[in-house]
Formats: sequence, structure tokens, C-alpha cells
Amino acid sequence: MAAPSPNDWRWVAGGIVGALSVPVLTLAAGVPLIVSSVIAALLFLGVSLLLSPRRLFEGLSFKGVSKGQLEFAADLIKEGDAHVRRLRVLARDMPGNDMRARLSHLAETGARILSLIEKSPGKAPSVGRFVSYYLPQTVRIAEGYLMVHGQERPDPDRLNELSGVVDRLDRVFDQYAGTLVESELSTLDVQLRLIDASLKQDIKE
Repeated sequence: MAAPSPNDWRWVAGGIVGALSVPVLTLAAGVPLIVSSVIAALLFLGVSLLLSPRRLFEGLSFKGVSKGQLEFAADLIKEGDAHVRRLRVLARDMPGNDMRARLSHLAETGARILSLIEKSPGKAPSVGRFVSYYLPQTVRIAEGYLMVHGQERPDPDRLNELSGVVDRLDRVFDQYAGTLVESELSTLDVQLRLIDASLKQDIKE
């Protein structure tokens, strides 16, 4: 049986709040049943809407970005998010604080990269390899480490080898994140130069 999705849970939460409000309002506060029922329905809708997942690119506007680029970025973010969530679960279950912290760092760096792509979907092609190759490979390495560590007699050489791969992946993740941030800073520098030039022109006038 499949586990309830986050979208299902918001309806469950709304139903619980709405159902509990009726006896509380009617019995404890003395509110008429009909009024309690209306309030319960409003609470159900309110909680359900409040817990609705945010849509990609919601509240953001982009110039010079085609519909195809947005769709590609959305697919990439969706794929990457699944790997990041899996990596977080593996990090949580990982024995040893050191490896747990390193995998958590990788997961958060991955999430930061996906967040940058959501803000600048036109740059999605630059992280295509990161999402389609490095993220799933990191998940496999983490699963392998967990499997080896769970053996009756874990092979220390194999654990060290896997640990070394995690270190190299950490550098790759940081490089991808750094490249995107540098790109953002370069755009900011151009904007600042344009503003500075405009201010100088206005001051002369």
C-alpha cells in the first residue's frame, strides 16, 4: 500500500481540524450546531489551502526565458528534489556523526543548487549533469556505505574507499554551487555598474 503523499496529508489535517472544531464550539462554547458546521467547513478549507505545496516559479517572473526552458528547469528540479529527499533520509539513518554530517551537507548543497535554478531557470542546462549523474550517484554511494557498514564484518578498506568518494563528491557539489553563485554575482556587478553610470550622468546634469 502506497504511503499518503504530502498533498493527501493536507486534506487529512484539514479534516481533523474541522471535525474537532464542531464538538469544541458546540459543547464547550455553546455555539449552535449549524454555525459550528459552517465554521468547521471554513477551517477545513483554510487548513487545506494553507498546507498546499508551493508551485515551482510561483511569484517569480522571468524575461527572455522560453516556455521550453521553464519546462526543462521544472523537470530538472523535480528529478533533483527526489534525489535530495532520498539523500536526506540516508543521512538521517547513517551510523556515525561524521558521515551523517557529510551526507547532510551534500543534501543541503544539492537543495541550494536546485533553489538557484528555480530563481534562474535559464541556467538549468549548466547543472543538467549534476542532477542526472552526480545526485543519483551520490545516493548510490550512500546506500552502498550503509549496506557495507551493516554487514556483520564491515570491510574497512571498502568503507574508506566509499568515504573518499563522498569527499570528492563534496568538492563537485561545491563547485557547481559556486559556479551558479558566481554567475549571479557577475550579473549583479553588471547591474551595479549600469546604476553607477546612470547616477554619474544624472549628477552631471
